[in-house]
Amino acid sequence: MHRRIISAVLFLCHCGVLSALFTVEAARSHYTAEYGGKVNMECHFQVGKGSNVDDVEVYWEYIAAEGGRKEVIKLIKGTENLSAQHEDFRGRARILKEELYKGHAVLQISNVELTDSGRYICIISAKGSDYKSMGLTVQAHYREINTRVTDVMESPGKMVKQIECQSIGYPEAEVTWFHAEKNLSSLVNTSYTVTAAKLFNVTSVVRVSSVSNNTFTCMFWNEAFQEATVLTFTIPGTYSSLSQWHWGSIYHIRRFAEVLQYG
Repeated sequence: MHRRIISAVLFLCHCGVLSALFTVEAARSHYTAEYGGKVNMECHFQVGKGSNVDDVEVYWEYIAAEGGRKEVIKLIKGTENLSAQHEDFRGRARILKEELYKGHAVLQISNVELTDSGRYICIISAKGSDYKSMGLTVQAHYREINTRVTDVMESPGKMVKQIECQSIGYPEAEVTWFHAEKNLSSLVNTSYTVTAAKLFNVTSVVRVSSVSNNTFTCMFWNEAFQEATVLTFTIPGTYSSLSQWHWGSIYHIRRFAEVLQYG
């Protein structure tokens, strides 16, 4: 039943029949959320004197890239109705009822997943009906870099150090290595696997012979978010003095590279 209502609302809104009677506005046209975190998306509507929020019907839908729709959640007569909720949002989506009194239809999604990225439609029916759409982008920072150092027999009688840096995030990161003010890109082998959560598990490996300066830096650059996670460490050692930090500006990254290359 509610899908027929939604189809009728969208048709009438498109034709401009209802917009003069009742309007809905999106608080923002686009939202960004952190993987595993929470995000609140909201639409605003008019609340008049004597209005009863129990008479307000709120529908939130997800629009897939190929055009298909998934019901996120709906609120009818003050009660969340989960009868047609898509399994992708089960247990993770809710409407903040206390915000309805302010004229705010707030959708909260918890434990955000990468597949939550896309377009959302907020449809509100009260003394009239209207809708607005908004976008959501989910990002996953490369927060931690793990290292491993092993001795490898590269050829008969030649033992080298194999150094690995590994991190998980989204989208795929570009990995750059530095040692003794030199860029080791020509010696690096970087690969990745995709986890069940669609994250990139990136591993970058470099092999080096015995060196007098045993301090290395590996940098995971996330082009989509203009962000880098950098780890500087010394081998051999206990790794108790590892230094790791994030930079969110390509200017800082370039400055960092200049310092390493030119001193």
